[in-house]
Parts: sequence; C-alpha cells; structure tokens
Amino acid sequence: MRLEKGDAFGELALLYDSVRSATIVTDEPTELIVLNKESFRKHIRVGFFTRFYENTIDNFNNTFKPNYGVF
Repeated sequence: MRLEKGDAFGELALLYDSVRSATIVTDEPTELIVLNKESFRKHIRVGFFTRFYENTIDNFNNTFKPNYGVF
C-alpha cells in the first residue's frame, strides 16, 4: 500500500485499543503528526459532531427553502 500526502495510518490501533499492526517506511524526508489515543479520539468526536451539525443545517435549509416561484 502506498500512502500519499494527507493520508493517515495507525488509526485502528487507537480506535480498537489494539497493538499497532503496520510499519511505515518513507521514500523521502517526511513530517508526521503524532497523536496519543486521547487526542485522536477527541479529534474524531469533534469532526463527527461538526459534520453532523453541518449536514443537519444543510438538510434543514434544503427542506425548508422558501419558494418564491410563480403560483
């Protein structure tokens, strides 16, 4: 498997409280962001609720859009 810029790895171990199951080797100098389990889960929750509320607002706006058409 080849990862690209912005891809993530190691999330399964953090989600399921298990041992890391992958070894990553880079082809070039690489900058990584390392999160501990608590930080990772916080970002997952924040991202989930952000998407949930954005989708809810979009659905509401699309459902109750004023109709200014000809009657």
